[in-house]
Amino acid sequence: MSDPAQELNHRLTELEIRSMHQEDLLQQLSDVIREQQDRIDVLRRSLDALRSQVNASVEDDDSPPPHY
Repeated sequence: MSDPAQELNHRLTELEIRSMHQEDLLQQLSDVIREQQDRIDVLRRSLDALRSQVNASVEDDDSPPPHY
């Protein structure tokens, strides 16, 4: 049989290791979320600019479409 104090120390060490791995994983996930949000922001600005261009071209072209 192993010493109960030794067993407790081993279990505590294992928990600390797991906790460190989880903290690292959470930081990695947080970084990915931040990068994705930055990309979404850029895409939204691009989409808004394109919408403005389309709306401006539609408003400027009040002539009837050509007939064939």
